Amino acid sequence: MEDNVPMEVKKERLKRLNETINEYSHRSNEEQRGKIVEVLVEGESKRNSEVLAGRTRSNKLVHFEGPKELIGTFVQVEITDPMTFYIRGNLLSEPVAANQ
Repeated sequence: MEDNVPMEVKKERLKRLNETINEYSHRSNEEQRGKIVEVLVEGESKRNSEVLAGRTRSNKLVHFEGPKELIGTFVQVEITDPMTFYIRGNLLSEPVAANQ
């Protein structure tokens, strides 16, 4: 099959697609502001070793500050700052072992 779509059209379509994905992602994360969510702490953030990263039950990536001993446990986090591809929060609770 011949590719008859000009490169400029492809670039514009990709740009619009990425803008739409970013908008819906941020909107979805914004709905989490102020909520308290359960997070499975997976490890340190890739960009900041002082920040922990984990996932909610709906697979949203959450960053928050806390001790490294929390890795592998479930914690309660209040969502404070929704971003486009992850959400930030504040640690609220003591950990619960992940295997319970």
